[in-house]
Formats: sequence, structure tokens, C-alpha cells
Amino acid sequence: ESEKRFRMLAEVALNGIAITEDGKLSDANNQFASMLGWDLTEILGRSVWDFVPEHAKELIADRLREDSLSVYDSYLLHRDGSEIPVEINGRTMLWDGKPRRVTILRDLRPAREAARQVEALRSALEHNRRMLEISEIGAAVVHQLGQPFAAISANVGALLHVSAKGPLDQKSTVEALEAIETDLRNVRGIMSHLRSLIHPEKSKLEVLDLNQIVSEVLRVLQPEAEQRKTTVSFDPAISPPGVAVDSVQISQ
Repeated sequence: ESEKRFRMLAEVALNGIAITEDGKLSDANNQFASMLGWDLTEILGRSVWDFVPEHAKELIADRLREDSLSVYDSYLLHRDGSEIPVEINGRTMLWDGKPRRVTILRDLRPAREAARQVEALRSALEHNRRMLEISEIGAAVVHQLGQPFAAISANVGALLHVSAKGPLDQKSTVEALEAIETDLRNVRGIMSHLRSLIHPEKSKLEVLDLNQIVSEVLRVLQPEAEQRKTTVSFDPAISPPGVAVDSVQISQ
């Protein structure tokens, strides 16, 4: 009666169940046989070592010798020669008055495939995140470099326009060249900040005055203000306080 009850329970179990005596399979459920790629009748009476790859035999033999109750991972051998990762949980108990090893074996292939898919999804998400960052950085490059390059182009265009009419005035030429040099310094500063955005390091604080910060913001906004025909005025403070800021974050 107990054997019949065990058989009923074993057949509805999701995991493979094997009963061994003196190293041979005396009984098992169909899930175990199916896991190995055999019919149940083909494996009963055979040595358990027929279904264990060479590299896993020592570990399993040690656990059997110790009569270990702990759960551990190892491998079984499929009929086609491939290896099956399994979780093994076994114990020795009396069955029909004889000591037999009852082992529950969980096929780890579905769990490992799910883990592989999760890792692939994580990698894809990380790749998309980096692509988004690159896209945002590209937009920042276009936005931040657009104004100084436009100013450089305007100053060069003005010099060319004046030179086409006659000799260049020294004072206006120097002013135009100084404006170009200022814009080039701005370009170098922006490129330095963008490198910091791409390869962030520990925040470095520096003291800036509020007039300088507001002036930089207005300089960036000026082209859009002109496009919208909007006048923006700024009345600098006489003695503005110094503010400790991360210049990269301010640039962002």
C-alpha cells in the first residue's frame, strides 16, 4: 500500500525521483526517465553511474558515502551524450525493510535558460541606456557648441565684409579677433566639460561668482532670445558672493 501511494505521488511530482539500492536503480518516476531521454523500463536495474558524466562521479560518490542530506548541484548524462545540470537532494531510508537511497533531482536547464535570458535582457537594456546617453551627449554638443561657432562665423563674416570694401580698421579688427578668441576659449571649455560628462570623476568644487554664472546662461540663451525677438537685460551685482559649485553640473 505504501509503495502504491509513493508511486502515485512520484508520478504527479514535477521533479525526477530515483530510488537506488547498492548503486543500481530499483525504481524511479517517469519524469526522471524523461529527463535522461529514456523510457522508464530501459533504465531500471542499471547502474546509476551509467547516467553520470566522469567529471561528476567523484562529487556524487562523496555525497553518497557521507550519506549527505545537503542539497547540491551536479550533472547527469542524457541519452544523446549531453550533460544535464541538476539539483540533487537525497537521503537513505528503509524501503521494504532494506536501506535504499531516495533522491529528488531537479532539472536546472529551464532555470539557467531563464537566467540567460534575463542577463541578455539586462545587457540589452544597458546597451540602450548607453546609446541614450550618447544621444543626449550628442544633443548637448550641438546645443552648447552652436552658439560660439555661430559667433565665430559672424565675426569672420563681418571681417570679410569690411575687407571687401577697403582696408581693415585696426581697432575693429582687433575687437573682432578678441571676440573670436573668447569664443574659441568657450569652445575649449565646453569640450572639457563634455569629456567630464562622458568620463565622470569625483565632483570638483570651484568658487564662481553669480555674475559669471548668469552671464554664461544669458550667452547660451541669446541666440534663442534673438530668434524670438525678445530682449533680455542683466544688471550685474556690484559685489556678488562667491558660490562653490561643480562646474560640470552647472554646465549640464
